[in-house]
Amino acid sequence: MISIIVPVYNRDYCLSRCLDSIMYQTFTDWECVLVDDGSTDGTLEVCHCYEKADLRFRIYNQPNRGVSVARNRGLEFSRGEYIAFIDSDDWIDQNYLQLLYESAGNGIMPLCGYHVQQRDGGSMNVTIQNNLYLMDSNIAELLTEQLSGGLLAGPICKLYDRNIIETNRLRFPSGINWGEDLIFNYAYYQHIEGIRGVSYNLYHVVQEIESLSVKAKYAFFLTDHLRLWKSVSLFILAKDIDVPPALNVLMEKWYRLLFSQQIAGVLYVHDRLSWKQRYERMNYLIQSADRENFKKYRFKRLKGFLVYHRLSVLIFIFYEVKFFLMKQLTNK
Repeated sequence: MISIIVPVYNRDYCLSRCLDSIMYQTFTDWECVLVDDGSTDGTLEVCHCYEKADLRFRIYNQPNRGVSVARNRGLEFSRGEYIAFIDSDDWIDQNYLQLLYESAGNGIMPLCGYHVQQRDGGSMNVTIQNNLYLMDSNIAELLTEQLSGGLLAGPICKLYDRNIIETNRLRFPSGINWGEDLIFNYAYYQHIEGIRGVSYNLYHVVQEIESLSVKAKYAFFLTDHLRLWKSVSLFILAKDIDVPPALNVLMEKWYRLLFSQQIAGVLYVHDRLSWKQRYERMNYLIQSADRENFKKYRFKRLKGFLVYHRLSVLIFIFYEVKFFLMKQLTNK
């Protein structure tokens, strides 16, 4: 049996589309665990309608504690051999479970592509080749393609083996603002033999267009991005993956990009933090940086040089002047 875990929170306007797509799967040996995260609209009523119509739907309630806690509770109450996660505003093709199930087993995780529909009318496809990526041979190819996000990061488009999750006591980390999916996944990847690509876009995502304020909010999270980078690094070390030069360069670039985004995020939120608070948080990042990732570039780029030598005051001045000039140009 496949247990489908769907965390729900204030999605009464679109939840039926998601649950209909589950109800009419060609693969019928499933249960759907709906974890209501303290909804204040009509979401719970929608859930009850499906529970009455099909006994394979089960509902659990909790106070609003976030999606990670909701997913973990779903894991506790689910009973299937395999686990699938679906977001409540997304939906799946009728053969989604069937094709993933046929590709699972023997320590292999199935992984399909997805289609993104944006609210402004735009769309895109995220795909994967119909290949078998083994941890002891060619997994680096997939890492290079999907390192900083995409298919490997989130819990969608996959079937997880319950035995692996429970044996290794894996859960989604709570108390962080962004990236809990990727941290869970790379912990899980340490215990599998490989990933099998299913070259169909079987999952459908509706994506909101992020405003600048939302992007600034995500940049403000101090340690989450670097926790993601460390999760990927630990996975590569644990599996003793032979990292090709291209992937190594990509990892280094990704680290420096995330690091720069964090510093920019701390200094960008002028309305929330005093000068002293901004400097203290930025200095914490500088002092905790992995200097080796900046070593090769310390004489090529000013920021790399300043980070490598931990010159926090100069970095602070650099960014303050930069954002001041940007603000002046914007107001003209």
